[in-house]
Amino acid sequence: MIWIILAILLAVCSLWMCIRPYIPPTLPAYAALWVLRSSGEIVAPDSLMMSWGIAVIILLIIDYIQPRAISKATNGTAYFTVGAVTGAVAGLTAMSHTAIVAGAAIGVVLGGLAYSRTASGRILAFPSVRFFQYLCAKGFPAIVALSIIGVGALLWIIRHYPAFALENMTTLR
Repeated sequence: MIWIILAILLAVCSLWMCIRPYIPPTLPAYAALWVLRSSGEIVAPDSLMMSWGIAVIILLIIDYIQPRAISKATNGTAYFTVGAVTGAVAGLTAMSHTAIVAGAAIGVVLGGLAYSRTASGRILAFPSVRFFQYLCAKGFPAIVALSIIGVGALLWIIRHYPAFALENMTTLR
């Protein structure tokens, strides 16, 4: 039980880091996935852990390369995060890894569009290059973090409620 609580705290920390990026939000999300795997709460193949690990490393490099003003900016991050959460949860209802990632990505784009319609978001001038650069800089970490959290939740459901998972699964991937 302590491991589930720790994983939930790391997931909540990741959500907070999507909004206030003191550290990249993918780090606590990936740590939560490792906590669940190490405790036996989920069964995650090495290939899954490695692919998410590579995504986290790529995002860490991108965060390091970006100008500090962009990597630590918080403009619109709540919109991106709410969009990613909504999309990942919608994808989770399909019981598919692909749907979780696609849902988070679609949610971030919709959150970015919503932010660009606010007074503070008008400076991004949708549909400009500036908008898409900022969407990638702030939205991509939210997509990966929420996808990792969603996949962890999916694997937990599959491990603890296999009959429910099999009844509701849209794909076996």
